[in-house]
Amino acid sequence: LGAAALATVAWSSFVLGKTPAFAPGVDTLAITLAVVAAGALVVPMRFVPARVMLPVTALCTVAMLVGPASYAYATAERGGSSPGPASGPARAGGGPALDGFRPRGPGAPGAPQPPPNPNAARPQGLPIPQVQPQAPGIQRPAIGIPQRGAPGQQGGLPPPVPTRNVGNQAALVEYLLASFTSETWLVAVTSAMQAAPIQIASGRPVMSMGGFNGADPVPTAAQLQRYVQEGRIRFVMAGGGPGGQGGGGARWAQTACTAVTGFQGLYDCAALR
Repeated sequence: LGAAALATVAWSSFVLGKTPAFAPGVDTLAITLAVVAAGALVVPMRFVPARVMLPVTALCTVAMLVGPASYAYATAERGGSSPGPASGPARAGGGPALDGFRPRGPGAPGAPQPPPNPNAARPQGLPIPQVQPQAPGIQRPAIGIPQRGAPGQQGGLPPPVPTRNVGNQAALVEYLLASFTSETWLVAVTSAMQAAPIQIASGRPVMSMGGFNGADPVPTAAQLQRYVQEGRIRFVMAGGGPGGQGGGGARWAQTACTAVTGFQGLYDCAALR
């Protein structure tokens, strides 16, 4: 327990160190509590009264949770509507703090920048930028996340499943449901972005090959082949979906299974059972 507390607090301190201006002193407090608690835990039990162990254990818990709790509070307070949410306080340059292992220090992305010096001399030869007045009746486009609207309208989001791959999504779901018997998954697709609308429309589980955006190498060709042979899946939507290629399993389906007429990218693997 003492080792777990020290390891957890060490990682919390590393994460908190990416935003030194946020909650200063929390990492120092967590390290101090963890060292004290871990030191008490390694002492043999015969030298420590039993009544002391309960507060020591509570001290370990507080030490491990103080860092994550501060990040959770900062995330909830910051809010946001990003399609790729991340935890932690906002950086000076915008966005969450823990969005990759970025260098720190003056000039690093997201690092606090010193305020401009109004008395600093302008370099010679650089023209002073002129702000052009905006013509009446012309509105600048808003910058932000597009709002959901009817497909095809300006500002609306496109259909979740591209029509160039599966044709009519309703027809695809109807075809898959008509062929569904007792499989675990209705169909395997190349990413979670492609799986979501099919699963919502059908009410059946859909396998997201490649993970959320299709970049993960799962399932492998051998794994997907075993699922087919076990009767757990029949149809595979291979290639062309948003996000990626769906791992090695999608490539295997393109060569081993039969293409379904009328639905580009859909393969029927029933003959391999």
